Amino acid sequence: MAKSVHDVAAATEAILDLPARAKLPVDGYRSFFSTSFNGLRLGFVDPAVWRFPPDLWVPSEEAKKQHDAAYHEAREKMQSLGAEVIYPVTLPQPSELTVGDDYTPFIVNCYEHEETANEFFRDFVKPGTQVHDLASVVEFNKKHAEKCLPKDAPDQSWLVRAVENRPSEAQYRDAFQHMLQVGRDQGLRKVLDEHNLDVVIAPMDSPVCSLSTASGYPISNVPLGRYHLKGQLSRPFGLAALARPEAEGTLIKFMSAFEANFPARVIPEQLLSETRN
Repeated sequence: MAKSVHDVAAATEAILDLPARAKLPVDGYRSFFSTSFNGLRLGFVDPAVWRFPPDLWVPSEEAKKQHDAAYHEAREKMQSLGAEVIYPVTLPQPSELTVGDDYTPFIVNCYEHEETANEFFRDFVKPGTQVHDLASVVEFNKKHAEKCLPKDAPDQSWLVRAVENRPSEAQYRDAFQHMLQVGRDQGLRKVLDEHNLDVVIAPMDSPVCSLSTASGYPISNVPLGRYHLKGQLSRPFGLAALARPEAEGTLIKFMSAFEANFPARVIPEQLLSETRN
């Protein structure tokens, strides 16, 4: 999360390892900044197909109307400003990432979690520290549940499973292959290649980030608008932009063109009132 595309570019460049950074142009990601959509080929999904699942949020008809109007207006505006637009393009639904009762990204995460966490601890935590690996995190949380597992967030089952009930290597391998097949082979790579696209655009108020996770393809988002619903504080919504591997520069180009041609994000009312007080 950042205040501007300049900040996104700087932060992204900073977290690259040296070999990846060496592949960038002399001016880094700033070389991709643009005020124009010219030369970008964009594929938009149908927003009526891509919404949050009901267990996350069920938008009212008015919310759908506001969101979809802004989405289509943005698509038409980008086309009028020089982008080549393909609409609609089709992506696999995240439900296709499930095999039986298992959500494959969860299986992959559960298998990799402990090793990845412990690598972090080895690099950044002093030897002899009480909390020094994922197992000690779980144990510390159990011993200090009144502070670490409060009533509104009492569950650390993901961590417990990663430590005590890690998937087998065969389960991991099968889940990983299925995840790549759906998210990459049948998903983002397929649609990018079929339509010769630079970027795929989808509502951020959707589970499209699951396909980024499953495929390993980069994702970014830009602020599009706010829901104005009776009796509620306005809530922001945006566009997700997905591109090919190592095409973060293309996403920077898209984001900078968006920033140059669309209104700045609206500051939330509650934040404004707190600032004034």
